[in-house]
Amino acid sequence: MTTSTPSLSTIAEQRVVLPSVTWQQYKNLLATLGDYPGLRLIYLEGMLEIFMPSPEHELIKR
Repeated sequence: MTTSTPSLSTIAEQRVVLPSVTWQQYKNLLATLGDYPGLRLIYLEGMLEIFMPSPEHELIKR
């Protein structure tokens, strides 16, 4: 007797880290993007991380 495990198709979150970003550049980017749904920006000591959580994460959050 064999059993099969269902496969899960997942889409990973997308992420990029930008070094040497000034506070002013970060504020300009925030003003430009506004409240873009699903987009997360994190700024710390000149590093800017931009990411979009996976669709599964967004579904769980609701």
